[in-house]
Amino acid sequence: MMPTLAKALLRDRRGAAATELALTLPVLLLILFGIIEFGRLLHDYQIVDKGVRDAGRYLSRMDLICPGAALAAADLDTARRLALTGQPDGDQALLYYWTDPTSVAVAVSCAAIGGYSGAYSGAAGIPQVTVTATVPFTFAFLAPFLDNPNLTIRARHNEVVIGD
Repeated sequence: MMPTLAKALLRDRRGAAATELALTLPVLLLILFGIIEFGRLLHDYQIVDKGVRDAGRYLSRMDLICPGAALAAADLDTARRLALTGQPDGDQALLYYWTDPTSVAVAVSCAAIGGYSGAYSGAAGIPQVTVTATVPFTFAFLAPFLDNPNLTIRARHNEVVIGD
């Protein structure tokens, strides 16, 4: 009796599709949520990169002369606000978790001129502004499956100062 029952069960195909779905669904969901998280990461990186680029372009319009080029505190605050909110006087962050203005760093340097002739000929150097942002990113869906669900988005933009 037992061999006949075993043969009948092995030939029975009812429920095979449900079993296959139960085995493959977790893997497919993990892939789907991975794609969603990667898309979120790219989207947020683009927002941070655009903010840093806008802040650098804003600061490149300031009047700076080498050596000893320095930015006013009000201009730095405006540039940081521009990076975070997309507006020079904005108050709502473009990313809900990126609200810390100290995550946007600004450095002013003077590049050597070399054999350059033009607007900066005769000057000690060409002022450059570098804006850098460091923003924490946390995976939402994949956090339970990762050892460290935290990443850091870093964006940097360097702009030559052209003045007013």
